[in-house]
Amino acid sequence: MSWFKEKENLYKFLVIFGVVMCVLPITTQVISDYRLRDNQTIIFTDLNGNSIFNKYYPGDRNFGVMIFHGMGNDQTSFDLYTSQFSQQGFHVFGTDFSGHGRSSGLIPSGNNSANELALQVLRAKTEFKEVSGLEDSEIFMLGHSMGARGVMKSTTIDSNPVNGCILLGPTLHVSDNNETSSWVDELGPTNPLTNILIVTGAWEDVAPPPEAMNLYYKLSNETDIIKPQSTYRLTPEGLVKEITILKYLTHTHETMSIRSVMWIANWIERIAQDKHPSNPLITPEEYEQWLIAFDFQDFRIWLLLMELGGIFVALIFGTKLLTIKQKVLSVIVKEEKEVVDQQSETPELAITNIRKFIGYKLLIWLGAVVIALILALNLANLPNGIPYFTLLFICPISGYGFMMLILYSIDKMPGLVGKWRPKIKQIKENMNWRIILFGLVVFGIITAVFTYFISSSLYHVFPMNIRLLWLVIFTVLAVPGFYFLQIETKLIRNYSEVKDYHTKLNSIAFLAPFIIGSLYILLSGTIIYFVDALNDLMILSVIILVGNLMQRIWKKPFLTALLQSF
Repeated sequence: MSWFKEKENLYKFLVIFGVVMCVLPITTQVISDYRLRDNQTIIFTDLNGNSIFNKYYPGDRNFGVMIFHGMGNDQTSFDLYTSQFSQQGFHVFGTDFSGHGRSSGLIPSGNNSANELALQVLRAKTEFKEVSGLEDSEIFMLGHSMGARGVMKSTTIDSNPVNGCILLGPTLHVSDNNETSSWVDELGPTNPLTNILIVTGAWEDVAPPPEAMNLYYKLSNETDIIKPQSTYRLTPEGLVKEITILKYLTHTHETMSIRSVMWIANWIERIAQDKHPSNPLITPEEYEQWLIAFDFQDFRIWLLLMELGGIFVALIFGTKLLTIKQKVLSVIVKEEKEVVDQQSETPELAITNIRKFIGYKLLIWLGAVVIALILALNLANLPNGIPYFTLLFICPISGYGFMMLILYSIDKMPGLVGKWRPKIKQIKENMNWRIILFGLVVFGIITAVFTYFISSSLYHVFPMNIRLLWLVIFTVLAVPGFYFLQIETKLIRNYSEVKDYHTKLNSIAFLAPFIIGSLYILLSGTIIYFVDALNDLMILSVIILVGNLMQRIWKKPFLTALLQSF
């Protein structure tokens, strides 16, 4: 144990431990999803001229499942479902709606959105039937949120109904009096003429249980519910109408819930095998056994949480280990310090009051929020398929950066003396290209690991095709905010004797609006947006930690900020 008493050895162990925590979940998931490598890409053009991206996973049974994602996601967010269905031998077909994933065009919106989604669903079904050789009666459709709306709309205009539809967190509000939703009002036990399973979460905000129950009442023509958590009805036409409300499940996490996956997979299996009370081979008592919830823990969720923990551990202690290494190499550090002192990007800046410097950030954020709102409103009006959810944290960071730019340039930053002046030449002067190359390799590895995590069932990243323009725009907008965060970290380290403490406080001040916003959302009782806010906080925290590590490697604030913004 004496080996661990030395900080350097302890940090080495923790870095290795963090890396293992990252590699193990990735390896496990790659192995479990190995069969998904056998797939075929199918692209068709819809009536609006959009290229719709699809993937087909062949199966060895005469049944197939089509998957349609919700708003802001794509088919990759359903990898857990795809993997399960594929393991059961089903043919699987995933689709990216227009404006999502690798499909072109704009996100369907407005009064005609349901019809636009439905037409894409029907065209996808045609492609699926052609490539798999399946008939309509051998196909099941799974739609989440917006995707459920598209699936249901498609069944009302399709003369060849599929075997079953699974509506996961459906955004179908049957109580609305909106004329544009009149097709929803026409739903009933025989419209659509197919088996239906509704799955929603007890903590649902977008499709809360009361709304889901209203939809079930309409589709089953039944209002006497004995077991609202899970119940079914067999219509005179022999169609199964079923609803399941899963405990502790939110809208955001329906795509990653193993309980939801297994429940839906078993329902499809039952319908495919005709195992319900209308079949004389099974009794109602036996059917009840299917309604017992799965209580085993979701191993994938634990693996993803392990990976997230590994990312934080590796970044935090990797930075600490590098700091110790640089202190040991005193000669090199001294030479680097001389270069930094001569070519510093902040020779005219100095902190005079650390409390005021950090404490006034909350007031500065008020101005930054105003700038962020103006920026968001202008960007939101651009008809270029903007990823709206990204604005929630890009615009505040951009507003913060512009506020810092103004205050630093006119010598009005509280607790600070001096004016900031850009020195473009210093960005490329005194470059140690070996260190830069090493830093880029480290950044590439971190990005690959974190992107894999985000692209998993927990989070989602849009692929860089037509959205490359937005990636460039958002990167440029975010650079000032991250750049001044790096400058401030450097100033604090030059001023404070308790550098780590004040650096952490400054980082918390940087995250202040996101923390306050998350708490406000939590108190308002809106669970789905609180979860999304926590996701944003987690991502920003990782970005800050990555910036700390990269800055420690090459000591180039602008380059670090550029990579953080990316």
